[in-house]
Amino acid sequence: MAASSQGTRSIVGGLVWLHRWTGLLVCLFFSLWFASGAVMVFEPFPSLPVGDRLSHGELLDPSAITVSPAQALAARPDADSLIARARGGQPVYLLGKSNLSPVVVDARTGRTLGPIGAESAGRIAQAFGRAKPRTIDEDVEYDQWIVHEGFAAGRPYHRVTLDDSAGTVLYVSAMTGEVRQKTTRQQRVLNSVGAVPHWLYWTSIRQHWSFWDSLVWWISLLALASAILGFILGVYRYLQSRARGGSGWRVYVSWWRWHHALGLTAGVFLIGWVLSGWLSMDHGRLFSRGAAGAAAATAMSGASLSSIADGVSVEALAATGPVASIQLRAIGGKGFLQALMQNGVSQVRIPGAPPRKSLPDEWLLAGLRSAFPHGETIRIANAVPGDLYSMAEELPEDARLYLVGSTEPHRVYVDGATGEILADMDASRRAYAWVYYALHTYKVPVLAARDWLRIPLMLLLLAGGLALSVTGVVVAYRRLRSTLA
Repeated sequence: MAASSQGTRSIVGGLVWLHRWTGLLVCLFFSLWFASGAVMVFEPFPSLPVGDRLSHGELLDPSAITVSPAQALAARPDADSLIARARGGQPVYLLGKSNLSPVVVDARTGRTLGPIGAESAGRIAQAFGRAKPRTIDEDVEYDQWIVHEGFAAGRPYHRVTLDDSAGTVLYVSAMTGEVRQKTTRQQRVLNSVGAVPHWLYWTSIRQHWSFWDSLVWWISLLALASAILGFILGVYRYLQSRARGGSGWRVYVSWWRWHHALGLTAGVFLIGWVLSGWLSMDHGRLFSRGAAGAAAATAMSGASLSSIADGVSVEALAATGPVASIQLRAIGGKGFLQALMQNGVSQVRIPGAPPRKSLPDEWLLAGLRSAFPHGETIRIANAVPGDLYSMAEELPEDARLYLVGSTEPHRVYVDGATGEILADMDASRRAYAWVYYALHTYKVPVLAARDWLRIPLMLLLLAGGLALSVTGVVVAYRRLRSTLA
């Protein structure tokens, strides 16, 4: 028995040592994450919604187009998207390929165009922001607010600081002429202590996606392991104290006592929140990604871009009238035009038919049968606006929901106006939505529409996690100081 007791003490002593020294590092990150997370509850990372980009952007007059889409496509035959829009007041085609910068073709002459200059970017920004430019930084590839790979196709950017009271900065793509990002002074200040440190989102790190992804994943995993170990040790000390007739709470003194008590009370939340934060960096490691994949997307379309372009004349483009943009699309092998209005409304233009808001149901079903040829059944379901899964995938409220398969069907969300598969949620991805999104944001069905309850609850829990983290930093620092003395 003595040998067994000695062995137990040795194991516990080793685990305490491990938790103490890993905790010195991870509690710093915990303190950072909880404090910055509280800021993010009120001020998310800046973004420029599509509706704002359209309503403040340029208006395309398609009647000025004299070059057909098929002719323009010769400038980049391997393009996977073709969009007509205005750039600096002139109609152009944007021929896109993955996340590469688009080839820009003058829709009146067929000539390939280079990037716009600072003067043109200034005029676009002034019209967009209703204020004169104060400064213009040319050819900006990366900075803190456009470091995400979603901005890749627009690089480089002209960074235009407007002369207004809000300290507005607009990012105008040098290739497309589109304003893709907008920040204000308040957003930049709050995000410097919010989203940027929370995600370790500093430009020098974030612009190297693979490095950033691995760094945050491993730090979060180490933090999670240390937190779980600390909670186990706390419960062990509590039970040990109770077995000896103690309260279980007064095991230590001073800061150690506070750390122990907070660990037993706030520790479960801390572990759950760090677990969900770690899973935000999953990116297919443990759960499915939720994307349909290139093969399914191609099958859903069922037609090459060149074949779609062959069927679109300049007269068909002109018939749409003034719009924000026109994009060539197809579903189930049938081509159509998607016209975006400046008010954000999307119009589907099918040859020989009047404009409509969405594609015919039979077209969408035919496309899905091509994308999921082995699905036993495909049936439409009632998508509930703001349901957990659509919120977790950041889907538009008008996304169509289809159930694919008869046993454990996938929830497949489709954009009714474009025919694109927005998300393919199998059982793995649905579980991910609960373990990551619901656990990290508390936007569960009961709380999602009740911010008056959800936000105070989150702030209370974040405060508990922060207090636990700060006591961990103090305890570890005191131990380190005594060790080095």
